[in-house]
Amino acid sequence: GVPPAEPVAVPVNPEDVWPARHLIIGFDGVRLSEETKSLIQRYQPGGVWLRESNVTGPGQLAALIQEIYALYRGAAALDMRPLLFFAPESGLSSNALQVSKPLAYSEVAALNDPNAIKKAGYDMATATIQAGIDVLLSPPLDVCDPESADASAKRLVFGDNAETVARVGLAYAEGMMEAGAIVVGKHYPGAGTAIMQGDGILLLAETDV
Repeated sequence: GVPPAEPVAVPVNPEDVWPARHLIIGFDGVRLSEETKSLIQRYQPGGVWLRESNVTGPGQLAALIQEIYALYRGAAALDMRPLLFFAPESGLSSNALQVSKPLAYSEVAALNDPNAIKKAGYDMATATIQAGIDVLLSPPLDVCDPESADASAKRLVFGDNAETVARVGLAYAEGMMEAGAIVVGKHYPGAGTAIMQGDGILLLAETDV
């Protein structure tokens, strides 16, 4: 047989190593603080995570995104811009990105038609992509516990049974991907049936999976 090839030593320039490409950072407020700017410039994280609390409207978001991009210009180890993540904590019903028809996730499920659900995902992703977002932390794939969840929590999920959540979630995700978005389902498995404590800490309930 053919003897195995000898391993080849490849010299590595420490200046070209970019471990922070695996890092995604978030921040508070609608502008970058000097501390956050310094952090981004120093480590050049591969992604920046924006929440609804970081966004007041498309114009402000566009300016914020350009402010973020400017911190990466001239970075030797970076041959592409960072990925921008958006987390719609309210199911986009707060409409920070001014989607033409903002729908809470429960309202999406109530459409009860695969094509209409898919179009809702497409329209939402189109609006976020036009705003400059690459990755959507959506759809939510939690299964709501109808006994423990309050009305506001029920708006953030597609339903209270796995079949509905899977059916609606897949159609919604398909629409988002057709619009060109990178889709990331959420949350940690079991969060939809967790019990909210008075201090805001989630405790997982013992449920039949």
